[in-house]
Amino acid sequence: MRSRIFAILIALLAVAASGCVLTQTAQPSPSPQATVTPVPPTVWPPATIGTITSSQVSVKDLEVSYNRNEDSMQSENFTIVMENTGRTWANNTFLTLRVTDAQTDEFYYNSPQIDLGNIPPRSTRQVNLTTDRHDFGFSVLVETEYFWGDNLEFHNKFKKAYTLAPVDLDHLSG
Repeated sequence: MRSRIFAILIALLAVAASGCVLTQTAQPSPSPQATVTPVPPTVWPPATIGTITSSQVSVKDLEVSYNRNEDSMQSENFTIVMENTGRTWANNTFLTLRVTDAQTDEFYYNSPQIDLGNIPPRSTRQVNLTTDRHDFGFSVLVETEYFWGDNLEFHNKFKKAYTLAPVDLDHLSG
């Protein structure tokens, strides 16, 4: 029995000399805490839908005639033939027309959007327009832009200068 007490005593001295401390109650380790860092919400720019340039709808023919007189100056009459060369309908077709002086770039006319409706495949649609009165000019630059599709996702452009008859001011004045 003495040897047993002696062994316990040596064990206690060894534990005390090693620096270990015996505690009666176990302490739980601290649990990790999540910290919330405020982040401003991401603001994305509005989605933009681009249009696709397509030759399905185009200007087949464009004719210009003019009216001149001393009192009302000059205006132009346009006959535009739009053509759908595709195999599908050109739904919701819209056309705009801009007319400027081809030499001086003086603005003459800008049409509102003209609704051409739905153009069947492989067919044409004709539009007649008359510009407002403006100063006399020798030539005009005609620019058209047209959109079509269920969401107007397709577009095309046409731009051409047309020479008009020279202005005879002697004839107009007298």
